[in-house]
Amino acid sequence: MKKILTAIILLITLNSFSQKINSQLLQGKWQSLDDKTNFLVFTKDFRKEIAEGMDSWDIEKYTLSKGSGNKIFINQLIDNKNMSIWGIESLDNNKLTLFYLSRGNFLRYRRVK
Repeated sequence: MKKILTAIILLITLNSFSQKINSQLLQGKWQSLDDKTNFLVFTKDFRKEIAEGMDSWDIEKYTLSKGSGNKIFINQLIDNKNMSIWGIESLDNNKLTLFYLSRGNFLRYRRVK
């Protein structure tokens, strides 16, 4: 029952994703609003992440894909399969909200220099 509710919430949330997200805005450095030690950096091909307790940046290659209704997903190669990890809930010049697909939680960031 818990898995069914999680799946329903996920589908409702995915259906509410913004229809027109400029994926080029994703590139740059982002700081978490909930954990000030957590930073993401998106370049054209790589996602880098660091937070308190990490000795170095976690660097992963990523791709973007479009789902139905122009939803944009951030994918990583896992076990030789391109897997959607995050959905982009919202994105503008200063704010980024990601939806972490495996747990169903939102991750909020602000752009930093």
